[in-house]
Amino acid sequence: SAARRIASERMPWSDPIGLLLQAGIASLEDKPSEALQSLHAAADRFDSADMGMYAAVARRRIGELQSDDEGRKRQRQADTWMAAQQIRNPFCLTRMLAPGFTDR
Repeated sequence: SAARRIASERMPWSDPIGLLLQAGIASLEDKPSEALQSLHAAADRFDSADMGMYAAVARRRIGELQSDDEGRKRQRQADTWMAAQQIRNPFCLTRMLAPGFTDR
């Protein structure tokens, strides 16, 4: 798949983007636990690669799938980070950078 090809680039940005795409595929295949696992790994690796916007997007998706207190906390953290970056529509940015999820 394209996600695996991107991840095979072995660059600091490629692994987490591959994981983000794999999470979207898992979501489309109705595999929420697999999607969450990929999202958590992606968010951590985006942080390590200093890719804050993508980390925030992954955390917003975690919040959507993990509809508990921890998930809502991650989504609030992402929205706070995006607001500080003057991103006016976190929902649309998330849809663009992390496709494959049922948007609510």
